[in-house]
Order: sequence, then C-alpha cells, then structure tokens
Amino acid sequence: MRVLFLPGGDGDATTFDALLAHLPRVDAVVHDRRRAGDLPLTAHTDEVAATLTGGPATVVATSMGALIGLDLLARYPDRVGLLVAHEPPAVDLLPPAERADALARQEAVVATYAAHGADAGMRTLLTDIGVDLSDREPDAALPKLTAARLRNLDHLLRYDVTAAGRHRLDPAALAPVAERIVAAGGERSGGAYPYRCAVALAERLDLPFVLFPGGHTGYATHPRAFAGTLLEVLLQA
Repeated sequence: MRVLFLPGGDGDATTFDALLAHLPRVDAVVHDRRRAGDLPLTAHTDEVAATLTGGPATVVATSMGALIGLDLLARYPDRVGLLVAHEPPAVDLLPPAERADALARQEAVVATYAAHGADAGMRTLLTDIGVDLSDREPDAALPKLTAARLRNLDHLLRYDVTAAGRHRLDPAALAPVAERIVAAGGERSGGAYPYRCAVALAERLDLPFVLFPGGHTGYATHPRAFAGTLLEVLLQA
C-alpha cells in the first residue's frame, strides 16, 4: 500500500519515523516541503501536487499538512483518492467566538516567539494545540532536536502559524469529493482548537470522524496505537 504523508508545520522527512516502524506493509513517502519565507499555504499545495503522478494517491496528513491535504483535494481532486485529515487547524470553520479565540492564540504564539524566542513560542503553541509530550507510550522516543529541526521550528513560528491562520478552506469545492475524506482527531487533544476544527469539518461535510490515540502529535507520542488505528482506516476505505 503506497501512502503519501504530509507532516505538520515543523515536520520533515523524519517526522513519521516512529509511526512507520509499526506500518511495515505501507510503502510510505513523506513530503519534506520547501521552506522559503512567507509563502501562502496554496504554494505548498502546488508543490505537493507537482510530485503526484501515476494516479490518485492515498494521503495521510496532520495539522498544517492536513490543511494542505484538504486544499490539494479541493484544487487537484484527480490527485487524491483518500485523505485522512488529522486535526487540520481550519479556524474559519469554527463558530465566530471560537474562531476569534483561535486566531488570538495564533497571534500570541507569533508575538511570544518574536519577544522571547523559539523555545517560548513553541511551548505556547504546544499548550494551545493540546500537546503533552510527557504523555506517551513507554517505548516512544521523541524526534531529536537537530539543527534542521531547529530551522523548521523557526520557520513554523516565523511564517507558518500565520499562513495557516490566513488560509481559508473551500467547503463548496470539497463537497463533491467529501466521500474521499476521513476527518480525525486525537483522543487526548483535550478539545484544543485543531481538534474542534476537525470536528467542525466532519459536521460541515457529513464526514466520518475517527478518534486516534494520543493528542495532536499522537503519531509521535503513541506510534504503535496510532499505527493500528490508521491501518484500520486505510484497509476499510
């Protein structure tokens, strides 16, 4: 089974290593997107679309990657056969008060980063999106904080949080292909705004909603259990 994985804002080709160790039957390609300043989210979508040849792809995407996946399906519907969209921060789908709160949280993350650096900005972001890195499977080793990862974190806080907040999903374009979408959220996300966005997506398009083990980054903190749920979803599609 060949699957394209789209990681979240600070993710790269190594993001799903722990998860993929528990998916030996999956022929995985992990997209490592270009980071080149303040690009709109649609530019990342175009980059992904250019890599897809040979028929519709099965796509598993999380966080900002899930926003890209939804935009990919909306604008390049012939490139996607199935999309598992795990907690896309599509804040425009939220009710007005919740949307305003989510956008204010994003602005606070960027302001914290500007005033106090990447470490403080990332701590604020992780709290806002429902990530508890101490809550994980006993044998789950978190990704190492390499120089490349630090550059990714800097780009996430400098550009990507804002780009995700500016992006507007197109539910009308997704409606004709809604049967190809599985909306997903983390069991331990605690109702944080990306989880609520996934619920809102499911409600807006009348989609199945699947709970995955762990929180927003369950693929890293609970890779064994996350892999089991993902395999069930892929095999049932």
